[in-house]
Amino acid sequence: MIQKITKGADWGGLIRYLTEGRQPPAEILGGGNLLGTPDRETIIESGLWAKSLNRRSKRNVVHTSISISPGESLDEDAWREIASEYVRRMGYSDCVWAAVKHDDTEHPHIHIAVVRVDLRTRKVVKATNDYRRGEELMREFERRYGLAAPTPRPVQRRISRAEVNMAERGELSVRQKIASAIDAVLEEAKGEISLSEFVFALRELGIDVKVNASKTTGRVHGLSFELDGHVFKGSKLGKSYTWKKLTERGIYVENGYAPSVAGERENRPEKGAAGRLGVPGRIVQSSRESRPGPSPVRGVGGGERAPGPVGGKGGNGGDEAGDAPRPDDTERAVGERVRPGLGLDGVRGDSGPTGMDAPGPVVGDKIGKRKKKGGKSDVDVGM
Repeated sequence: MIQKITKGADWGGLIRYLTEGRQPPAEILGGGNLLGTPDRETIIESGLWAKSLNRRSKRNVVHTSISISPGESLDEDAWREIASEYVRRMGYSDCVWAAVKHDDTEHPHIHIAVVRVDLRTRKVVKATNDYRRGEELMREFERRYGLAAPTPRPVQRRISRAEVNMAERGELSVRQKIASAIDAVLEEAKGEISLSEFVFALRELGIDVKVNASKTTGRVHGLSFELDGHVFKGSKLGKSYTWKKLTERGIYVENGYAPSVAGERENRPEKGAAGRLGVPGRIVQSSRESRPGPSPVRGVGGGERAPGPVGGKGGNGGDEAGDAPRPDDTERAVGERVRPGLGLDGVRGDSGPTGMDAPGPVVGDKIGKRKKKGGKSDVDVGM
């Protein structure tokens, strides 16, 4: 089953389009919240009345067509059930709607017209993710009525002007070469190939593949391809080369995780690993430089001091510029604002080598101490 959704404002024009000039004639299957018998004029009148309840919204008419494959058929009762359930599941139960059946093409189909104004609240019903929700219903209807699912068509990325010029010279761009190689590997696989096999096959053609996976779970969420120094994400090759589409075209992941050499789960990334494959069958953590230690703290005298044991007098944690501050002083120097002229305990402390009073912490307009267990202050001013 295939659905198509369009939105507009002309309710009367839509109903006339669906019901007039058809051979064989269109058949009105029914509707909901109408002002009378479901005929063309009543449907138009009901929809215009519903639109008048909320004049701020203009494009509040939804037109959905649902078709089945040529050679398949459904009776009128089945079509009515599909229309009613579609309206209900999409959230339009309290709206004016009508369903019309057409048999003038090779694929039988119905049209569902809805005014998205809720008759009780007079608010417009939101259509968030309506296409995705409708597609889920199509798959459900296919299983229920034994209908065939549509065959997905590869969606190619639009060719750039540079690629057109290269094609005129009989050349292919790097992007086209990668896409062609992927298509060839998947065609050779005939509908099913593991991710490890897919990566190895492309490497045999000179294309490097990087598998992007979750850092915490190891779940694969995308591929990147490199050829001749040019790197493309799958989405940049075209919609048919996104990870979702590639899995639909036959690629599967062993155990749902990034592949390992033996294809076993014990080699999947542990929590915190980068989850990126540098080469097929080997998980490589992302390269990160080792994190530096604590930053040096600048003393009152202007020199930089490395954190170390307690070694100084006065509120600044050390008399000399090179003295190491106490851990509490380092924390305050890095993480808190200070007011010149006050020691760490909120009173004027000993003067440093520059003749200035040692700085002290300020929180808003109050100066306070933090207490550890046992009632002792976590700030030692060495007094």
